[in-house]
Amino acid sequence: MEQPSPSEEERELDPGGEAPGGWHVRAMRPADLPGVVAIEGEAFTTPWSEETFRSLFDRPPWVLLVLEEEGGASGIAGYAVLGCVMEQGELANIAVRSRDRGRGLGGLLLEQVVQEAVARGVRQLFLEVRMSNTAAAALYTAHGFQEIGVRKNYYEEPREHARVLVRRLPEGCTPPDSGGGGEPLPEAEGGKG
Repeated sequence: MEQPSPSEEERELDPGGEAPGGWHVRAMRPADLPGVVAIEGEAFTTPWSEETFRSLFDRPPWVLLVLEEEGGASGIAGYAVLGCVMEQGELANIAVRSRDRGRGLGGLLLEQVVQEAVARGVRQLFLEVRMSNTAAAALYTAHGFQEIGVRKNYYEEPREHARVLVRRLPEGCTPPDSGGGGEPLPEAEGGKG
């Protein structure tokens, strides 16, 4: 099965603020896909399909996370896709629902991605972000990412260069022999799926 092409980062990630209490991040389940795909469609000009997300389930290098309010009454507010191979990780996709932006939830989700990467033995976490996406770049910089280069004409619709960022991570767990995977986040209690 073909890996998805790298995606653009969320257009409007918010760099500031403390996330309010009552939110948590957990492993994505197939039942979450309609909400995830809806956020993907509002956040990106070339969104991933439901099948692309579905193809990543049960593939050890991929970690799929969702952000939701405690109790899940308001649905999925955000999601992230992390790929881990040995000591390198790639934040392939992250987005927060438009009505929940500006509340610190992007930072909450990003820090959970970092924790998951560390737990899987990742020492360098990479990502790409559109040159024009200054809000996302500010969020990433505020969370310890540094720009290390530019990929010319990386994005389509519209064609645009990408900044390449990296965050060096502290040594965590030894990566499993499979090249990643580790232990998944627990499922939310009482959830469907």
